[in-house]
Amino acid sequence: EGTTPPRIYEVFADITEQRAADRIKSEFVSTVSHELRTPLTSISGALGMLDAGALGPLPDNMRPLVSIALKNSKRLSQLINDLLDIEKIAAGKLQFEMKWQALQPLIAQAVEANQAYGTERGITLRLAETDDTTVVRADAGRLAQVMANLLSNAVKFSQDGGTVDIQLTPLDGWTRVSVTDHGCGIPDSFRSHIFQKFSQADASDSRQKGGTGLGLAITRELVERMGGRIGFESEEGKGSVFWFELPSHAAPDPEQAALRLPAQAHQHTTRVLIIDDEPQGEAPASHDALAVVNVRDRQSALDALQQGLYGAICLNLDLRDGSGLELFRHIRSHEATCDLPLLVLSEPIIPVTPDTSQEAAANSTSARVRWLTPPLQREELLCAVEDIIVARTGGRLRVLYVEDDADLHQVIPAMMASDCDVDCVRSVADGRTRLYARRYDAVILDIDLPDGSGWDLVPEIRKNQPQARIVVLSGKTVAAQDAKRVERALLKSAVSSNDLLAALGRQQHRKP
Repeated sequence: EGTTPPRIYEVFADITEQRAADRIKSEFVSTVSHELRTPLTSISGALGMLDAGALGPLPDNMRPLVSIALKNSKRLSQLINDLLDIEKIAAGKLQFEMKWQALQPLIAQAVEANQAYGTERGITLRLAETDDTTVVRADAGRLAQVMANLLSNAVKFSQDGGTVDIQLTPLDGWTRVSVTDHGCGIPDSFRSHIFQKFSQADASDSRQKGGTGLGLAITRELVERMGGRIGFESEEGKGSVFWFELPSHAAPDPEQAALRLPAQAHQHTTRVLIIDDEPQGEAPASHDALAVVNVRDRQSALDALQQGLYGAICLNLDLRDGSGLELFRHIRSHEATCDLPLLVLSEPIIPVTPDTSQEAAANSTSARVRWLTPPLQREELLCAVEDIIVARTGGRLRVLYVEDDADLHQVIPAMMASDCDVDCVRSVADGRTRLYARRYDAVILDIDLPDGSGWDLVPEIRKNQPQARIVVLSGKTVAAQDAKRVERALLKSAVSSNDLLAALGRQQHRKP
């Protein structure tokens, strides 16, 4: 009696404006960062070629200035990439493709991929030997990003000529990956801030050693979102050990223990047109990486050539209707087929006119034409087809580049000039026209084009030029499920000549 009843207070705040402001900020960061990637690609690509001497030797007084400009363009690219990752993390939009896979091969590949970090200063990345066969559930791409961040940090704070040691240690239900440098160590006063955004132990570190102060913050988020944990140990003046641990278990059988990274490139078959009214041995059928189309007369051959493009053509010059030589001339005179590998089946002695004998002489030594004597067994014929395709890939690649930025039309072809002949177009419509007119070894696609998306061309490339590799070169990060549709997906701001040439690699026609 007489007691005051309890009171409940409710406080309401309208956060509509705050959410709107956060959304506008997020969209601004994302849009500006994406838009910066295209011009940065032009700048970094051009500077990279100058620095490498691809356009001739630089004067002594210019070389250090070009090197400084290139280094800082790379720093700016890294800042943009880190800002976008931080924004995706905050918005919960960072995508992961988790799967069980062997950890040791993933780490070994990451170490190999990042060796260049220490090359300039003579620093060696050294992975301790192990027979560890445990598997972890992780996203291979995000794990590579974690390793790149830890390795680059270790190199920055190592002494010239030193080593960075990487080790895998099995624990109870976990596997620890540690990255050890022998540098200056971390001050006690900074240790509680080390995983915070934009953190630098010394404000001069950003200028002297590069970096954005975001790498470790991103690394922690990536490790934790893969179900792991991360930490470090350090002693001033003696170096630091950064480690992360992922849940793991022993591979249950030898087959799983031998797991390796999935191939980066999808294997697509090469279509081969065989024009022969008397098939050699058994009628050749699709085989491994070859999809064989058999036709027996002139009209069927012309129809087949109009319906799609091929990686190679096999022609019996002695067709019963006498059209073998006519088809030979047709193949060699049309732009879409003029440079295709061509296998010509012919008897050792055939009736020829002076014109045909001249054609034979002109073409018999070409790497694009091989003369074979029938009859051939099916496997002999298919092996000959594979061999001539492989021989052709030793030459220059023909590449279609679909991109609406005029500057990149100059920079990207120049980055690949030693290995590729590049046709550049600016729209989906122009790309489609070229695809039906010429045969390409590879197609590089931007995604955002004036009249649509580069993705619109992917099904047409797969159908009509199945031998062509498809590489997406975009200012935006490609979602994991979309990246599976193509051989490689590269970011404009981070691409190099080596990246492009590796993505367009000459392995697409090699025998398994």
